[in-house]
Amino acid sequence: MKSQGTEAMLENVRKICHVLPEAVELIDGFGHNTFKINGKSFVISGEGEKGFSLSFKSDRET
Repeated sequence: MKSQGTEAMLENVRKICHVLPEAVELIDGFGHNTFKINGKSFVISGEGEKGFSLSFKSDRET
């Protein structure tokens, strides 16, 4: 179960990610909300002992 603070943060992330063309949100095998474009993850969110977390995927040039 996600905390109220996590839900608010996740909603903000959704607003940003869903503006991007072709972006979709999926729940991965670990229960993390994962945002993808063309099958490639670009943001992964989760909640752990220390609270809400985000991971951003990019290449070395970015």
